[in-house]
Amino acid sequence: MFFKQPTSDETLALAGVLQASQIADRVATSSDYDRDTLHESMHSLLRIDSPDAESVFGSRRGVINGLGLITQLFGKTASARNRLLLQYAINMHQLAGKLRLQPRFAASMSEQLNAIADRYPDSYGDQSFDEEICVELADLYSETISQMSPRIMVQGEPSRLQQPDVAQKIRTALFAGIRSAFLWDQLGGRKWHLLFYRTHYVRLSRKLMVHGV
Repeated sequence: MFFKQPTSDETLALAGVLQASQIADRVATSSDYDRDTLHESMHSLLRIDSPDAESVFGSRRGVINGLGLITQLFGKTASARNRLLLQYAINMHQLAGKLRLQPRFAASMSEQLNAIADRYPDSYGDQSFDEEICVELADLYSETISQMSPRIMVQGEPSRLQQPDVAQKIRTALFAGIRSAFLWDQLGGRKWHLLFYRTHYVRLSRKLMVHGV
């Protein structure tokens, strides 16, 4: 039986999932996280009607950290922390799969995301709007995704997890990851690909990082 190997678009979508996992983890464990990367992933939520995977992330550079994570996770340098990120990604894919089975719910969520995007038309590249957008996205996540199971329990420093702004950033990152997981699923990504297509993902990730980024 012939199975279609991963494409560049599928690889970009997976990179978006893993990048969001890393952001959620970094925000949960330290105040020293990459705000530029959070900005890029956050804005992938506001590009609902993009024609392809690259457009969802603005450009390949929008998931450059995620592409690097693919080479680490599926190469020979995977750490215990990176394996935790992969587990977050698998949980995100589970939730994305449930969303696909509820098209009306997913359509309603898309409408609300478009409404947020319309309120901040010039926010990409301008991080001064990030706090406001993050609050809106986190609230929408709480009203929608948080009501589904399995709930993603992010590990981190207890004192940080209790801070409202930290919780909002984590929810926003998870939301972005689920959006990317939904895209990955649409493009043909499957959980078993993470086991059998590792070398293909690594090869495509390296190519995408070198060319056109």
